[in-house]
Amino acid sequence: MIFETALYNYLSTHAGITALASTRIYPAPLPQGATLPAITYMQVSGVPIRTMGGRQGRSRRIQIDCWATTSAGRRAMAEAVISALDHYSGTMGGSGGVTVRGAFLQNDLDDYDPETKRYRAILDFIIHHEEIT
Repeated sequence: MIFETALYNYLSTHAGITALASTRIYPAPLPQGATLPAITYMQVSGVPIRTMGGRQGRSRRIQIDCWATTSAGRRAMAEAVISALDHYSGTMGGSGGVTVRGAFLQNDLDDYDPETKRYRAILDFIIHHEEIT
């Protein structure tokens, strides 16, 4: 399973997230006219994890944006995502998913666009996982 599919599967089945966004989870950018609250995700960077024995996995910086129509909605969605991902380890995405060694929140920023009247929480995670074969 590719990493992005595993991430989507994990987020879209986490009770705290689906209680707020249902399955409105998209690869960035946010689709035009999307119902809020919603989540977008994208890889910012990725590097292989190498040892003397060879390539052992991958480390990815993933940005997850939580979109809402209110400041409180943005923060509730951000806290649900943080609760789901920060310090996560295990098989992400269900059977045949990606083995995550550790996921760690690196940055948490709030944003507001007065033109669209959308609130956004920008969350950066570093996710270390085993190599996908």
